[in-house]
Amino acid sequence: MNMLRGLLALTLAASFTIVAAQSCGTSCAVLGCDFYEKGCPCQCSKCVKHNDCCSDWDAACDGGHGSAAGPDAGPEQHHLSLTASPSEMVVSFATSNKPSYQATPICTLVAPDGSNVTFSGASHTYTTNVSSPWQGLLHTVRFTGLTPSQRYKYTCRVGSSEGAQHSFLAAPPVGYLPVTVAVVGDMGEGCNMDDHGRDGCANATIARLQADVAKASEETSASVEANNGTAPFSLLVHVGDIAYTGGVETVYDGFLNELEPVAASVPYQVCVGNHEHYFNFSGFLARFAMSESSQVMSSQVDPNRMSASAQLRLPATPAAPAAPAADPLVVNNLFYSFDYGGVHFVAYSTEHDLAPQLNFISADLAAVNRTRTPWVVAFAHRPVYCSTNDHNDCDIGGPKFGQQLEPLFSQFKVDLALFGHLHNYERTWPVYQGQVSARSYANPSATVHAVVGMAGDIEGLTDDFSPTVPSWSAVRDSRLGYARLHFVSATRMSLYYTLASNGSVADEFTITK
Repeated sequence: MNMLRGLLALTLAASFTIVAAQSCGTSCAVLGCDFYEKGCPCQCSKCVKHNDCCSDWDAACDGGHGSAAGPDAGPEQHHLSLTASPSEMVVSFATSNKPSYQATPICTLVAPDGSNVTFSGASHTYTTNVSSPWQGLLHTVRFTGLTPSQRYKYTCRVGSSEGAQHSFLAAPPVGYLPVTVAVVGDMGEGCNMDDHGRDGCANATIARLQADVAKASEETSASVEANNGTAPFSLLVHVGDIAYTGGVETVYDGFLNELEPVAASVPYQVCVGNHEHYFNFSGFLARFAMSESSQVMSSQVDPNRMSASAQLRLPATPAAPAAPAADPLVVNNLFYSFDYGGVHFVAYSTEHDLAPQLNFISADLAAVNRTRTPWVVAFAHRPVYCSTNDHNDCDIGGPKFGQQLEPLFSQFKVDLALFGHLHNYERTWPVYQGQVSARSYANPSATVHAVVGMAGDIEGLTDDFSPTVPSWSAVRDSRLGYARLHFVSATRMSLYYTLASNGSVADEFTITK
């Protein structure tokens, strides 16, 4: 039997080799700049890392940035985001930049009672320092006057081109519990296999998110929020490293289309990671609309001290029939905060100088009303604590971040800090400055940290943990999945590490206070 299995494995391996060989070539002008096939003599996508680019790659693919491209039509790539008010929701989407798509973007919102209101928004694009930049238009429309926790349908159009209809659940009132939030980290565009020839891509995670959010497609928040780890979620948070573009801006298009069934139905709140650095973070800054939701934001941070433009002002003027006029939407994708039900979230950038952000973080946390939002969650890309066998990130970078951030987390009693960057899952005991306060999550006196970078991407998962387990490390794992946070009440919340393969829970813990 073992011999038969061996022969079968060799036969299968040979057959796959033949298929790959038949699709190989040596010219990116012929293969296309998205070509990537394991086993081929040269590649046209993600080839710099492995030094296996085809000889004409630089000329044909503009040094890896691909030929000029963008959406052929649209609207597409719909994704939602929150503002400071639960009675508002922002939708962002993309289209071609052809003349027929240069009209004012308009979205029609259908209320639960069947009435509808039409809103108009703003359009913009961005440039990159390559000869063949991304070509398309990005549109942002803000819905106002929503009734919290009610389901709305919407359709967006530009000129005569109309997108598909989607629906979303308006945010719950500030202070409302329970709520369930999904968190992903380091999630890239779908691929056949990762750089190591393993199944470490995001396909299964994106499919699991789609399946889970579909459970709630016709529900209200009250019926969605079941008190267990399999409840559908109503908010998606991405802790950096989005799409893995490699500087090819059209990868954002593919990724956001893949994620559209999720992000068009629940708010998609993001923070910046190192893989967004291309062209001074211009793609990340242009494609997302994280609203400046804290009154302390502008007064506490000097954007000129940041190494990338942090702020973008977008008008939000409703079209007839009459809807109430809205103030311009102030977007700050690098550092911001928001309330979602009874939870306060604060995001910051680990890819920029942290010093000018500390005043904002401190002022924001100081302003939290723990009666209305009893839970406080911080999220960013690079972690304070990790025990992956990565000297720069875990032994040097983490402690440096900790020196600046942990005093604030302790002073303002941050309950949970979420990160990515390492492509695995790791949770800590309540810990401060490397010292475990207790091996229990009952009424913890220090912040609990979790790395949740296991959503999947072209680089694959990281299972190379340090052989010595630090005293603060409670659980380490490296299977595809995402984290689900279930805030049950003002005194109880749970985190569930949900496997992409079957939706089962690989690990869970509950914080009580």
